[in-house]
Amino acid sequence: MSYRGYFNSIYDKKRYTVQIQTQGTTTDILLGESPFIVGYEGDTTIYKPLKLSSATITVVHNDYLFDIYNATAQGTKVSLLNELGAIE
Repeated sequence: MSYRGYFNSIYDKKRYTVQIQTQGTTTDILLGESPFIVGYEGDTTIYKPLKLSSATITVVHNDYLFDIYNATAQGTKVSLLNELGAIE
């Protein structure tokens, strides 16, 4: 099952969609108070966003979403889409 949640940015007032892609049908989910946070680690380099970034998604759900978890770091694809559907 794939999951899709929405939030409005407090910075630019735009609506964003978070897609968590696993396999199967798509289900809408409720995102939490801080729905999508990007963190950067390490020193400042031009490659920082590519190599040393991480994201945290807050999901509010009444059950465990076991199919999101994967044994590998790149096992579950997550996309942040803007109002036009373009990947951020």
